[in-house]
Amino acid sequence: MDVRMDSGIEGARTGRWWRVLAFALAAALTLGTVGMAEAAPGRGAGPPPGVPAGAGQAQGGPPVTVMTRNLYLGSELGDLFAAGSPEELVAATSEVWANVLASDFPGRAEVLAREVAADRPLLIGLQEVSRFEAVNEQGASITIDFLEILLDALADAGLSYEAVAIAPAFEGTLPAIDPTLGLVAATLLDRDVILVRTDVPPAQLTVLDEQVGLFDAALALPVLGEPLRIDRGWGYVDVRVRNREFRFVNSHFEAFDPGEVIRVQQARELLAGPLDTDLPVVLLGDFNSNANARGLAYGILIDEGGFEDVWSLTNPDDPGLTCCHDADLRNEEVELRSRIDLILVRDGVRALESRVIGIDPALRTPDGLWPSDHAGVVARVMITAR
Repeated sequence: MDVRMDSGIEGARTGRWWRVLAFALAAALTLGTVGMAEAAPGRGAGPPPGVPAGAGQAQGGPPVTVMTRNLYLGSELGDLFAAGSPEELVAATSEVWANVLASDFPGRAEVLAREVAADRPLLIGLQEVSRFEAVNEQGASITIDFLEILLDALADAGLSYEAVAIAPAFEGTLPAIDPTLGLVAATLLDRDVILVRTDVPPAQLTVLDEQVGLFDAALALPVLGEPLRIDRGWGYVDVRVRNREFRFVNSHFEAFDPGEVIRVQQARELLAGPLDTDLPVVLLGDFNSNANARGLAYGILIDEGGFEDVWSLTNPDDPGLTCCHDADLRNEEVELRSRIDLILVRDGVRALESRVIGIDPALRTPDGLWPSDHAGVVARVMITAR
C-alpha cells in the first residue's frame, strides 16, 4: 500500500500523542476537536467532455456534469460500540485498522480515477474522505490520507482537479495494534470534500464563494459507557459556469440512525443554512435516507425544500440502487439494496441524464476490490436560470 510511514516526528507532537494514548488506554476514549476549513481562492474548471463552448445556451444554459461519490473509510465500525472492556475496545479498534489497511485505498483510488476520467465532471462531491494516522510511542507513524492519494491518482490519470470546501467532520483517537508499529494511537478524521476541474480557463468555471459547516444535530454513540459524538457536515461552492451562477452543495447525513431522528434534523438544518439561497442549487451527497422507500429526510428535502430528484426524473423505471457492496469489497455479485446517494436540483436547474457508477465488475482493483462500498451517481444538468 502506498502510504506514508515516518520513523520520527517532532518531540512535542510525540508527547501529545502519547498523552492522548495514555488517556485512551485508561478511559478507552479520546475525542479530537474539529475546526472549520478556511475558504480557498476560486479556481477555474472546464465543461463536460464532448460539449462545445456555448452548447445549450439557446435552451437556457450550458450542460454541467456533476458526480457524487462516497469513498468508504474501509471498515464497519459497529464493534467499537459493542466493546464491553478496554481490552475488547483495543481488539475492535485493531480489527478496524486491519480492515482499513486491507481495503487498499491507493488501489481503489486508481479505479475511482478511471471512473472520473470517463465523465470528467466539472464538480464532484466526495464523502468519507478519510485521513488516518497511527503513531507509536517511539514516534513512528503511518498516515493514509484519502484526499492526497485520490488527487495523486487523478493527476496520474491526466486529470486536473483541486479540492475546495473541505469540511472536517468526526475526529477521534483510540488505541490499536498495528502489525508493524505495535501499540499505536489511531486517529480517524472524516471529511467531505468538493473537487473542481482546473484544466480550462477560469472564464468557463469560477468558484465565487465557499463555506463549510457542521450540523448541530449529531448522534452520540457509547464507547465503554462514554458518549462519542459523531459529527456530520456540509460544504458548498457558489460557482459561475460561463454566465450562469449556481450553488453546489455536498453533504453526508448520519448513518447510524434507523429512525431518522437525527437525519430529519440535519435535513432541516441544511434547508435553513446553506440551502437558504436565491441561487439555483445542485445538492448531492450520501443522505442515508432511502429515496425508493420515501425516507423521512429525503421527503423533507423534496417536500419542504422544493427539490427534484435527478434520478427519478431521468430514470423513472430504474431503482438506481447505490448501497451497498460487502464491507470487505469482495462480493462477486452486485446486490445493492437502497438508493441513498442522491443528486437533487432546485430553482432553475434542469435534469438531463444520470447513471449509476461503481457497479461494473470490470472496474475493480486487480485484487478484486470494488472502489467503494457505495455506488456513485453521475448526472448532466442544465442551469436554466440567469
